[in-house]
Amino acid sequence: MHTSISRPFNKRKIHRLFRHWITAEGPKILWTYTPVTYGLEEYADSTVYHCVDLLGEFPGVSASMIRNQEARLAPHTATAIGSSQVVEQHLIDTGFKNVLHWPNVADVETILNERPTESARDPKRVVFAGNLSRAKVDFKLLRDIVEAGFELHLAGPIAEGGGDATPEVEDLRERGAVYHGLLSLEELSRLYWTCSVGLIPYKLTSYTRGVNPLKTFEYLAAGLGVVSTAVPAVQAVPGHVVVVEDAIDSAAAIEAILSVTNSDAVDSRMEISKMNSWLGRGESARQLVADTFADIDTPGSL
Repeated sequence: MHTSISRPFNKRKIHRLFRHWITAEGPKILWTYTPVTYGLEEYADSTVYHCVDLLGEFPGVSASMIRNQEARLAPHTATAIGSSQVVEQHLIDTGFKNVLHWPNVADVETILNERPTESARDPKRVVFAGNLSRAKVDFKLLRDIVEAGFELHLAGPIAEGGGDATPEVEDLRERGAVYHGLLSLEELSRLYWTCSVGLIPYKLTSYTRGVNPLKTFEYLAAGLGVVSTAVPAVQAVPGHVVVVEDAIDSAAAIEAILSVTNSDAVDSRMEISKMNSWLGRGESARQLVADTFADIDTPGSL
């Protein structure tokens, strides 16, 4: 909680946790994924705000608190990063000056390393891996997919934000879906390689408008076709990624993408994923840090 009552206590605790960084000699960069920094930017020579969601739209989060904290942080930030075009525009509108667009990426190499020597792919098996939240997931779409005769596999937390979706998950299980619980990335990768289509079944809300699902590239890394609802950050790729406007079209989209699931399609999907991996993003992040330190060393640059 970041209320006025808890704020002084939180600030003291955060500053104790970061005391070694606060007192360290030499140039310092604060790289934060939240605008609620409790003044840590005052001890940094440069600040990077990496925003991966419209945080103020998340259920249960105070929109006014996020709005105020982002407005406070903007003048102290050398670089802001948005994970989607919607988030990028939000940062610009808030007053951040140097805004980069870094779409979310996946740990592609781990998924590729789990590729089986012989194909174990089931043409009727589809998967959704992610937060099974009432506020985020279109469970009616998933029910329609099960009722259309597809073997639905689910993995991820059930009650992490946006309400407890246990009843919805249990309903899907009773209809024949398989829930795997929380899986390591290696376990999840092995599940992916047995499936044919990966799902992004998000409701279209003010929050998901800014979401850029990294699972798009996880699915592609395992050679899966992708069927997604029309969240702005997911772009259709003929033969590989299909965007549907409503639940009625989802089963037909799965059938359509299955018709092009061959070895050439699998190879193409893996190539797309390699262009959106943490390996490449790590190089970009290291370069940004190097450039930022170079700016710090240049008098009057910040």
